[in-house]
Amino acid sequence: MRKQAVGYVLCLALPFVFTFGYSDTGKATGKKEAVKQGEDHAREDIRSLPVVGFKDLKLSEGGKVLGNETITLASTKKGVLDVTAIILDPNAEVRIYNNSSEFPTSREGNKVKGKVILSSGRNYICLLTYHNGFRYSRSIGWLVHSTVRDSKIRFELTWSGKGDLDLHIDDVKSKIHCFYSKKHVTQNQWDLELDVDNTTRKGPENIRVYSAPSQSTIRCYVNYYGGSTNQEITVRVYRFGVLSAVYHHTILIRDAKGKNEFDPNTSWIVDEFRW
Repeated sequence: MRKQAVGYVLCLALPFVFTFGYSDTGKATGKKEAVKQGEDHAREDIRSLPVVGFKDLKLSEGGKVLGNETITLASTKKGVLDVTAIILDPNAEVRIYNNSSEFPTSREGNKVKGKVILSSGRNYICLLTYHNGFRYSRSIGWLVHSTVRDSKIRFELTWSGKGDLDLHIDDVKSKIHCFYSKKHVTQNQWDLELDVDNTTRKGPENIRVYSAPSQSTIRCYVNYYGGSTNQEITVRVYRFGVLSAVYHHTILIRDAKGKNEFDPNTSWIVDEFRW
């Protein structure tokens, strides 16, 4: 860990690649992006950005402030935190960065807010500014240690605009289904939880799989519940806390059917994952 004048930056290289747990079955219907294993939690391209453009930064848990411009180290038992700030550039797009993931923010005037999903262990969090798709500055960084339950596999959904998209995990054979109406599933050897649900714009949504029977297969899919535009969707998959795959897809407004179950005509199957 290296201390800078603006806060703490974590540089943690993972020494090996996980080769156990879930594997995808190769049935993805969108674009699957190759992911480097063992990336730094705070990559060099993030560390090198100028620290400008923000004030009144707050990292909070249920209204309790854990971090700000001067408090840059924190700990929590939670898996989700709130981030708020004042952005000085009225034309900038702002995203929340954590360990190679980026999360959208909403905006009211010059105030931005959003949720950041945590992994168990160390999380390096900051805000990023973008112009015309190019990253050009960041906020101070927070180093947060989370004791949220370890998940064997985790699915993280974001999308491009205003609308309600839903992340689903199911196994037809075992008749388990985790989504916004059944957020915590515990039966037989299954233990899954949707701990972030977004019904307005951009996400994120997040499902953690804590345990599953051996030799089982789960399906990850996305439904477009409601909205008025086509959506660019990204699903990131983490295995034992390590980013292992990123999937991209465009879902059309005609597929916004308000459905809770899988529909072969409108649902996007991200992939299937075998234990």
